[in-house]
Amino acid sequence: MKTSSPLFVLLVFLIFQPSFSKEQTRLSTGAPSSAYWQQRTDYTINADLDVKKKILSGKGTVIYYNNSPDTLRSIVWHLYQNIFRKDSSPRKNDEQSSRAFGVTNGMTVEKISVNNSIITPSIDETIMETVLPQPLMPKSSIEISLDWNYDIP
Repeated sequence: MKTSSPLFVLLVFLIFQPSFSKEQTRLSTGAPSSAYWQQRTDYTINADLDVKKKILSGKGTVIYYNNSPDTLRSIVWHLYQNIFRKDSSPRKNDEQSSRAFGVTNGMTVEKISVNNSIITPSIDETIMETVLPQPLMPKSSIEISLDWNYDIP
């Protein structure tokens, strides 16, 4: 069986690529086109810092506006504080890094709900994915509530 050369596959992709793409969101100058969109959030956060225990805890509400032309089935969050967890990838084999920056339990998401429906997020190191109970259609919004805490290194 003969396989296609990589060059042939690349050429076919480049020739047919414009027919697969949607309207461009940027002009050739880099300026936004009429198809440009950007997601938006409005949020409130109430936080408490316990200096003696070195714990930052909070509750928050996020209104997430889907301004994209796509239906969203999940939202991905960055839990950057999880880099301080002992089991995070950069620290697993680096005792010097752990001693230098401290080790914590990272970010603990105690409760998360979407439009008042409790959901269970999936967390992989510094990435948290929340699968939405119902898809978020274009030009619509949802309310997300979070209770969380973080012990400070």
